[in-house]
Amino acid sequence: MTFKCLQVLLSSLLIVTGGNLSASQALNSRECELIDTYERSENTPFSERFAKMVHQREFCVSSGGECSVPLQKRIEDFYIVIKGEKHIPSAEMLQISKEALANTLSQIEMTTGLEARLENPTGTENFVYLVYVDKELATRRFNDYTAGWIVPNSMSRKFPKQKEQVLKAFRYFIETDQPCVAVSRLNTDNVVRAEQIWISVDNNERLMRQCVAEELFNSMGLDEGTEVASIFDYSFSHNKSDTELSDFDLLLLKLLYRNEMKAGSTRPQTIESVSNVIRNECPAADQMAQP
Repeated sequence: MTFKCLQVLLSSLLIVTGGNLSASQALNSRECELIDTYERSENTPFSERFAKMVHQREFCVSSGGECSVPLQKRIEDFYIVIKGEKHIPSAEMLQISKEALANTLSQIEMTTGLEARLENPTGTENFVYLVYVDKELATRRFNDYTAGWIVPNSMSRKFPKQKEQVLKAFRYFIETDQPCVAVSRLNTDNVVRAEQIWISVDNNERLMRQCVAEELFNSMGLDEGTEVASIFDYSFSHNKSDTELSDFDLLLLKLLYRNEMKAGSTRPQTIESVSNVIRNECPAADQMAQP
């Protein structure tokens, strides 16, 4: 079973997010091999694949064309705020979700150099707000549920238009079989800050692990786009049994958080930057990419 990570561009909303030492390291031989293997198997320049996952957003295709946004990324450590764990139906599934969260955040930190802090932030919007959603309860007590967890008063005061957009997206989420959703707000400086992730408590173990991994991956500024329902559907980077981020996913993340990739860059600028990295650090892969 695959899933669609709903990432919706609604006005200024994107529904999909300091210590940058690891990200500045040169590509190693394994990563160069992954690039070479991708280009051989898919007959597509790797730089095009990377740019698509950075710039393309799924929802806009329904309106008749690709939606291209500027490059989005975080620039500092962030917070994780978790709600709804008590609604997870079993202690075993709760432990599974905790393990998936810990493993994914460790992968992200080792790859990007950015740390996720599991504490309530004060005076900042630099966070991921992760809600484990009991869809039955949310449907039955929609106003109370959303006022408490999805669109609290603080958001209603600061972003009244966005409140309505979030409510619309949340209602769609609970009325469908979507297992998880990532929601971000597009900022004028293209820096990723406030994020929401909604994960259904009714997911089985595999979907629970995949949802945690993929939505955190998406919340850092990457998107699977329009081709597949999930990054876990990419045959060139995942096996059917995978539940965590693959080496290929982490390669994309590492490149995004290199200093060459600037928040706000256009798609052509991103392609040029990635091509230069490959040319300088993976000469064999770059040679294969030439016609």
